Amino acid sequence: MHRVELKNITKKFGDFTALDNINVEVEEGELLSLLGPSGCGKTTTLRIIAGLETPTEGDVFIDGKRVNDLSAAERNIAMVFQFIALYPYINVWENLAFPLKAQKMPVDQIKKKVAEISSILGLDDVLYQYPRDIHPAQGQMVSIGKAVIRDPEVYLFDEPLSHLDASMRVKMRADIKHLHEKLGRSMVFVTHDQLEAMGLSDRIAIMSQGEIVQIGTPEEIFHKPLTQYVADFVGTPPMNFLECELIQEGDEYFLRANSVKLRLQKELLDKTESGTQGSGLGKTKMVMGIRPRHIKLYIDGASKENEFLVPGTVEFIDPEGKEIVVHVSLAQGINLRVMVPFHYSVKEQDKVWIELEQDHIKLFLKNTGGAVLV
Repeated sequence: MHRVELKNITKKFGDFTALDNINVEVEEGELLSLLGPSGCGKTTTLRIIAGLETPTEGDVFIDGKRVNDLSAAERNIAMVFQFIALYPYINVWENLAFPLKAQKMPVDQIKKKVAEISSILGLDDVLYQYPRDIHPAQGQMVSIGKAVIRDPEVYLFDEPLSHLDASMRVKMRADIKHLHEKLGRSMVFVTHDQLEAMGLSDRIAIMSQGEIVQIGTPEEIFHKPLTQYVADFVGTPPMNFLECELIQEGDEYFLRANSVKLRLQKELLDKTESGTQGSGLGKTKMVMGIRPRHIKLYIDGASKENEFLVPGTVEFIDPEGKEIVVHVSLAQGINLRVMVPFHYSVKEQDKVWIELEQDHIKLFLKNTGGAVLV
């Protein structure tokens, strides 16, 4: 197993800064995903690890050895690209064997390695077919097999599933996860698809405009976003955001957005930096975030004595498989998405009440996007 470390990596193309002081470690045997929108620097980071790009500043280490001056071939790294890279005029078996033949490996060893990799990747049924005759997902798996069979130190994946249909992406995610578990090697996986990153990764590095804004496990990224950007980027349907102020009335605290006031539990405020006392949060412009699945929806006739309920009207309903997303209008243009079970008895223009699950409320500073409450 091998460890990869990027220290203070900056990459400039003329006046454009593609990467700005990147620092990240890929632990031995870890699958780390680089997740972010197009143009955020994911692929550039991957190419620097591979030796296909040279950093303007900073150092790349593999197993503690600085490799800046080593070529891509000398780093013994395998890279799988978006597009299937197979020789069309030879069959799958020969494609898998090609890298080993180039190394002049004995024939009996080649046969053994091809059989082993084919079994792991589920390619036994197509070994003697040509690339044109197999499914694109199988073709991409053969591409992965060509990379794996050389027994490299580190595996790099550059959005290998992006050109597959949805059902095949699900299957391929499972196959790659199984491959990682079998090989136990360090892998870096680039994707813009949060479902891929959440399903595959030991840890995720969220990127934005050439910077890494948060690194953590999928659970940490989802439940404890450190910025509004991360909270917005990860999660389906997206998190609700509401610009507001934190106000105090006597011993009680509220989030006020226009005429809507949401009462907060005192225990919740104690979890902010230094709590409310002396923290300077009062009257601070903030953004409240809460996921649709963390809002309770009550239909007409619910108890109006609950001091945490806020009235609203159902604007429209968006079915999503076993659940539906209810769009609720509160007041003065304030709208929230609420996720409820598919069988929930609610229709457009119904009068409803919502209640926020306070343990799941996030607060971010409006001016910086930084988290006050995670």
